[in-house]
Amino acid sequence: MNIDPHNWSPLSVDELAEVFGGMPVPWWIAGGWALDLFVGRTTRAHEDIDVLIVRRDQLAVQKHLSDWQLFKTKQPDPPHLAPWPEGEFLEPPINDVWVRRDLHDGPWRFQLMLMEGEGDRWVYRRLPTIGGMIAEMGLVTDRRHPVSCTGDPASIQERHRTAEGP
Repeated sequence: MNIDPHNWSPLSVDELAEVFGGMPVPWWIAGGWALDLFVGRTTRAHEDIDVLIVRRDQLAVQKHLSDWQLFKTKQPDPPHLAPWPEGEFLEPPINDVWVRRDLHDGPWRFQLMLMEGEGDRWVYRRLPTIGGMIAEMGLVTDRRHPVSCTGDPASIQERHRTAEGP
């Protein structure tokens, strides 16, 4: 089995939405693609695509993705990748799952990121005093893609515009 952490061919946003169609739990596009979907344009090339889920929902997601190859990982670089056995509940420090179709040498197609949750609230694992309501975790684009973002949409857009520079 070839586990090359640099072999990425991410799904498009539309392909990802198709894979997650009918998902019984909430999910959000996260990372760089979330910012681009929020501002309505591609601001840079993307080497991957991230999906954010609440940790407690991981087994429902695992079941939904039963025809994919799932590898748990403890990051940072280089990622330690190992097959994610069916029914295994991932606890911290394992916070990510890399996903691909072909077990032997296929490219990684997307990454699942596990977010902590307590009741109806999400919690930032690096600083548990930061959190909010899961129901207010994101927004839905005009193409019906759920996108992770927290805070006032105008301030988020301003932070992204400022980060881009002139």
